[in-house]
Amino acid sequence: MSEVRVRPATPDDAAEIAHVQVASWRSAYRGLIADATLDALDEGRRTDAWSEAMAQPYHVAVVAEVDGEVVGFADGGPNRAGEPPFGAFTGELNAIYLLPTHQRAGIGKRLVRAFVDALRAQGHASMIVWVLETNPARAFYEALGGRLVGAAEVVIGGERYPDVAYGWDDLDALARRLENPSTSG
Repeated sequence: MSEVRVRPATPDDAAEIAHVQVASWRSAYRGLIADATLDALDEGRRTDAWSEAMAQPYHVAVVAEVDGEVVGFADGGPNRAGEPPFGAFTGELNAIYLLPTHQRAGIGKRLVRAFVDALRAQGHASMIVWVLETNPARAFYEALGGRLVGAAEVVIGGERYPDVAYGWDDLDALARRLENPSTSG
């Protein structure tokens, strides 16, 4: 069995995070968003964007490595939404992605746990995440006890898509849930 290591991301991880993001989007979102948008994804531009994002204050990012290779990441920080009911959450999980070859192996839960710990260290007590309404990965957030908070639209590649938000009112309770190996997800 390969060793999985979850650790804080560094700016040196930007290219590997970009690779995971592009590969994950092309796999997970094919049929959910426009093919042209997925085909136009560029790892070089994503690397630049990740380098810039990781330089921001209060940014939180963790990566999962298998045998020294980054295979997944979770990213976020303070909640970007201010309007009710979404603004009631202090932290936000902006992104969590795994290479398709490493999904459904418990790595996603480990990423969420490390991310939640980092948010808690910054003083956040609650968290929100947005997910495409048609994305089957919604079941992951539901299995972790996320409650449906509401819906909005997101623009991706110039097209509008329905988006839903899941929230956790108590990150301490979520951390305890993630400690339990029998937790679904």
